[in-house]
This record gives sequence, structure tokens and C-alpha cells, in this order.
Amino acid sequence: MELKYLSDLEFDKILDIISSNCLTKEGREKVLSIRPVTYTKNYSEAVSIISYRHSLISKMKKVYNRITIPYIDYSIVNIWKTYSKGGSVLNPKDIYSVYEFMLSFRDLLIFITSLDDEFLVLKEVVKIDTDYFYDKFEDIRNSVFRCIDKDGGILRTASEKLDRIITEKERIELTVMKILNDFINQPENEEFLQDKFVTIRNNRFVIPLKMEYVNAIDGFVQDISSTGHTAFVEPKFVQSYSIRYLELVDEEKKEVERILRDLTSKIGSLAWMVDDIIDLISEFDALRALGEYSVLMNCEKPTISSKPKIKLIKARHPLLKNAVPIDVEIGDGDSEFGGLIISGPNTSGKTVSIKTVGLLTAMALSGLLIPAESTSVIGYFSKILVDIGDPQSIERNLSTFSAHIIRLNEIIKVSDFNSLVIIDEIGTGTDPREGEALAVAILKRLAFKKAKIVVATHYSLVKKLPLSLEYFKNSYMEFDEQSLRPLYRLVMGMPGSSNAILIAHKLGLDNDIIQDALKVMVEGVDIYDKFVIEVQKERREVQKLKDELNEKIQEIERIKKDYRMKLSELEDKLGKIRRKEIDVLIADIHELKMKVSKIRERLIGEKVTQKELEEINKEISEISYKMFDEIFEFNGGNRVKNPKLGDKVFSNRFKQVGVISRMYSDGKVEILAGKLKLITTIEDLFEVQ
Repeated sequence: MELKYLSDLEFDKILDIISSNCLTKEGREKVLSIRPVTYTKNYSEAVSIISYRHSLISKMKKVYNRITIPYIDYSIVNIWKTYSKGGSVLNPKDIYSVYEFMLSFRDLLIFITSLDDEFLVLKEVVKIDTDYFYDKFEDIRNSVFRCIDKDGGILRTASEKLDRIITEKERIELTVMKILNDFINQPENEEFLQDKFVTIRNNRFVIPLKMEYVNAIDGFVQDISSTGHTAFVEPKFVQSYSIRYLELVDEEKKEVERILRDLTSKIGSLAWMVDDIIDLISEFDALRALGEYSVLMNCEKPTISSKPKIKLIKARHPLLKNAVPIDVEIGDGDSEFGGLIISGPNTSGKTVSIKTVGLLTAMALSGLLIPAESTSVIGYFSKILVDIGDPQSIERNLSTFSAHIIRLNEIIKVSDFNSLVIIDEIGTGTDPREGEALAVAILKRLAFKKAKIVVATHYSLVKKLPLSLEYFKNSYMEFDEQSLRPLYRLVMGMPGSSNAILIAHKLGLDNDIIQDALKVMVEGVDIYDKFVIEVQKERREVQKLKDELNEKIQEIERIKKDYRMKLSELEDKLGKIRRKEIDVLIADIHELKMKVSKIRERLIGEKVTQKELEEINKEISEISYKMFDEIFEFNGGNRVKNPKLGDKVFSNRFKQVGVISRMYSDGKVEILAGKLKLITTIEDLFEVQ
């Protein structure tokens, strides 16, 4: 797929925007090198590559903001590569810098490899031997912690020998300092001294003497001040200490060099992985940028079809702010139409629409997610061929028309069944009648070659093509004739008009000129043009009625929702009122039973017959049953499902309300109803509110 066609679609601008969010130059290069997968590979292999890229970005959308991309200091990387080949030794700061870079890379590895299996496709990007890296790095990490501080200083814990050397040096320093401090603090030595302090020059302990008293003490001059007034003299009585101190300094230097050589060797053991490490970092850097862009632009993964066709749902041009979504469809040219003609006034969005189709197709076939619904379908095209804008070439002395014809001739030669051809304002730049005729002829030739076509035009003959050639289908960009504002909505199925005279009239062109133009239009217009105008008018009226109907339907839905809410609230209130009534009834029943017990006791005292007592009990029970039936009829008779000790229940068998006081393994329960203990089954129990 030629770069000039992709550039006309502004595909390179999309890559520039995405790559600007990369943190590594290799990551930027990876993004900028993205291209559509073409028929250089067989279909199944190509779709596999595209789907794999789609999956990578889809998963990265979920984690991009949690990934930390290591900073690559290329000077450190180069030092690492060079010094680790042998012979040279890295200095402590460089070693620590290499360690920090490896640490940040290790953290990236840990994050990726610890993701859930949902992110397996991201985990599989890691091709290096992680176990080998972790083992080597852990050894390096421990050694660096033991040997070097974060400022690049060597720690005495680097080795036992180094610790012993430093300890002895410190002991000598303390001893010599005490001896010399005692010396300079003696009153008889004050006149020789330039100042009262002890210092080290050339790794020897010295005191500052006035130049005229340089021979006042037995010793060796190690340095002279810049003014020449002070001599730094090493007294002979500490010389033996200085000699030993020098030996220790030399031993320390050799031991530090050995330690650094050992660290350099350990770091060098991973140097062969440097290129793989940088490649992996840049891969995730590029994926992170692609994921972030997809989230910001609300991009989704389309379906890739084996047939060369397009179905975009709510597609938006990614370079436009607040772009109006469009729905557009192009068939495969066999069972469906294969050419879409887009018409409408200037500045109505025709060019944006055809660019959206071409650009989103290129993005999808490159493995990028696209700013459209996930139900969108993109066919597998071998070529995307474009003629947009003004490709006039001054060097070749070509007019706009000539440049267009040369480009269209190239497109016709290479186009085939698997080509997507995007053409803006076909046939312009010359006599309108000849340009119109050429446009129709070119489109017919492309249709003959079964290329899939999206073309923007003002020409009436081009808009009439679908009447004579079923391969084509009309569409138009909507325009508000009252406000003279484009609506940027693409309407499939019918052509649009340019509205040039209407626009000119509303922009203030002289009325006589407008009338003359209308007269010419009336004389030259045919039945088809009138039909188009009438159909557009009727469609606008139908759309208006449809919008009004949708508003009414939404209003009805709102009313229904309010009704259901109020009904629910009313039922809740009625339920609460009824439950209060039930509680009162239950209390009345208990009170009634107490009274009955007292009456029974009194009647027994008055020697009422057993038969009379049974009749009284029967009458009272019937009243109680009736009251409980009313209560549980209202409650729906909800049986107890999961009884627990302390639950308040109603026994249908005993017609008693009580509390569960005991539960048996055979499914029976004991209910405490006042002073009564009732044994029944779980199936006998009903809920009490």
C-alpha cells in the first residue's frame, strides 16, 4: 500500500499523535512504522496478524495507566555494552546507573508477567528468559547493595578485606591526629605554627608551619600554600604511621578495583540481553501509547471480514474535535452494491466522510482500534487508493485537472476486486460538462473492475448512475436550509442537492441574479432533478414526524416510569397500614383468649356442662380462625423457609402466633405461644410480619 495514498488520508498524522506519547525513541519508531497488512500475506495469516494487534491494544486499554516504562539513558546503555566486553572496569556511579535501569526493567517484567490470564496476549510479548534474568539480577542487586551507595560511593561492606583496611586506616588516623593535636597544643610550639589544625597532604599527616620556621622541627615538607607563607610539614615522629597509612591506601585502591571489576563482570553477564531488553521496553512503550490513544478517542475493535466491504457504525474522524458520527456502508460488489456516491453542498462534510471511511479502514487493517462502534465491519482490502485534494505539481508543470487525471489513471490500472478507491470531487478542474462525462466513464470502469468506491461529487450525471448501474448507491450530507448550516449527517439511499442558489440568495447575492439563475435551472432541469428535490422535502417531513413521535414515546415511557414508582410507593404504604392492623388484631386475639380462659374458669365454678363449654370454645375458635384467615390471606400465606430460634411464626394447625423455642432433627419445632408449648412441623409454619 503506497505511502502517498496513506498520507492523503492523514494516516501519518494519526501515527504522529500516538508516537508523541512514547517515552523511548525505539517506541516512537515502532509506532511510526505501523502500516496496513496487505495481500503480501495470505488472508488467514494476515487476519491472524491484524487480530493479534487488535487484541494487544484492547488489553492494553485496561492497564496502560498502570504501566511504568523504564527511562533509557543511552549513554549508560552504551557504556554497559562497551565496558562489559572485558578489559575495562565501570566506575561506581555507572554501575549504580546500570543497576537502576535493570531494576526498572525488572519491575516492568514483574507487572506484565503477574497479570491475570485475561491478559495472556500481553504476557506472551515477553520473549526473554525471565528466570535467567531474575536470577542474574538478584545476584547483581545483592552485590550492588553491599558494595555501592546511591551516590556512587564504595561501601566498606563490599568485602571483609576492605572493611579491615578501612578499620586500620581509621585507627591510624585517630592515633596520628591525637599525637599531632597534642603537639600543636603545646605552648612552646605556638610561635612555629601558622594555624592550629592537622590535615593530610599526599596521603601524609601534616601541620601548617610558618615558612620562616620550616626547619624548627624535624620533618618533611609535603606541600606549600599558594601564598608561599605556609609549609605543610610531616613531623618525623609520625612518619612510620604515614608509611603504613600509604600502604593501606594502596591496598584499599587495589581492593576497590577488584570489587569494581567483579561487579562489572556480573553486570556484563547480562550485557548480551541489552538489545532484547530495549526492544521489549520499546514494544510495551508503543503498546502503552496505542492503548492510551484508544481510550482517549473511545476506539473499539472492528470485525475483519474476508470480503472487501465496509460497515461503519457511528464512525468519527479522529483528527476532528466533536466530530459528528456517521453510519456508512459499502457492499462487496457481488451480492451488494460496491460503489457509494456522496453528494451535498460545499462544507457539508463530504470530504470528511470519505476520508473517515478510508482512514478508519487503513487503521483497522494496520491492527489499530478505530473510533467507531465495535459492531463495525472492515473488509480485507489489498489496496487503498486515494485521490483527494489538490495534488498539482509545479515542477512537472501540471494543472490541477492534469494531476487528478494522472492519479486516477494510476488508480484505474492497479485497482481490482480487493481495492478500496476514495475519490473527492471527481472530474473537477475542467469544463463541467466534460468533467462530468469523464467522471461517469471513470466510475463505470472502476465498477467494471469490481473495485469498491467511495466518491464525493456535485455532478448530476454521477448522482444518476445508480439509476442505470445497480453497482452504485447514492447518499448525501444533510444541510439545514434555514440556518445555512451543515448538519454533517450522512443519509444513505438517496442523492443530495448542492443548494448553491439557495445559499447564494441567503448570503445576499442580488435578487435579479438569483431569479436569472432559477430561470436557467427551470429550463435545464429534468424530471430526475425535480424528483430528488421532492423526495428530499418529503424525507425531511417524515424525519420531523419521526422525531416528534420519538419524543412522544419517550414522554410516555417517563409517565409509565413515574406511574410504576408511585404505584410501588402506594403499595408500600398500604402494606405498612395493613401490617399495623394485623398487629392490632393479633393483640386482640391474645386478649380474647385470656378473657376466654377466665370465663372458662368461672363457668367451671358455676358447674356449666362440658357440652356447653365445647360449644363456647367452638364459637371462639371459629372467630379466631376467621381473623387469622383474613390476616394470612392478605399476606399471601408465605410459608417459613429457613426457620431460626426466636423467629415469630404462625401455626396454621393450632391457629396460634408464637416464637420458635426449639428445633428437632426430625423437622419438628417447638413454639412458645404465651404459656403454651406447641409441637408442630416446619411445613405448618407461616411468616408473621
